[in-house]
Amino acid sequence: MTETTDADVLPSKEIAEIFRVRWEKCRLTKASIPDRLSKILPRTRGGLYSTAYDLAMDVCMEHCQKERITNLWTGNGLDMFFGGGIDPSKYKASSKQEFHNQFWQNSFKLLKNRFYSQDDKDLNLQARPYGIKLVMPFESIDTILTSRSIRADLLFLNNEDKYPVRILAHKYGVLLREARRHKDPLQHSSGIFDFLRDYMYETLPKMTQDGVNFDLTKDYFENNPNTDLQLFLELLTSNGSQKQS
Repeated sequence: MTETTDADVLPSKEIAEIFRVRWEKCRLTKASIPDRLSKILPRTRGGLYSTAYDLAMDVCMEHCQKERITNLWTGNGLDMFFGGGIDPSKYKASSKQEFHNQFWQNSFKLLKNRFYSQDDKDLNLQARPYGIKLVMPFESIDTILTSRSIRADLLFLNNEDKYPVRILAHKYGVLLREARRHKDPLQHSSGIFDFLRDYMYETLPKMTQDGVNFDLTKDYFENNPNTDLQLFLELLTSNGSQKQS
């Protein structure tokens, strides 16, 4: 969670209580962003989503180390393979089979990026200094094959993404209102992107006088939330590489 209000905090606490597991709070602060980015950017090379994800993971693993938690399980792959954060209306298909093929063509592109650009070797390199084993149960061949066997239109039943997974979660004890709750994608839900944008507002004028490519206004970013942030992270990465050389 971040210093700002995270919509997932209360539901996650309620679900932890249902399953009688300890709920831990991992907090990302604005003050820690520069130091964390200096560790993360050489690995992510300025990738927008990978940088945001690795920031969250860095905070979490630091907390695990403090609490002497040695195994960290993540939900990686659940969205990718079960339709999370995807608008099915963007697929222009004339049949269920064509819809299924288009959905999995898109998922396979994400899968290739996940395994070959940000694969578990990179993630475990991030985890190793903290003495933590990172486990991603959804990113397994069994999960991929199981998801592949589900008709893609069923993943979006009743205009809900991940519909079978939501119903399965309810079957195993998650309250229905939580199991079927809308989940915003990373760039809208966690607050990490807002932290990165704020850091950009403060840092970019010190790095460059170029005001053409970076329109640093709140109104602009409401309509174009990530384009300039991606360029900024790449610029930070480039500057860091120049300093090291």
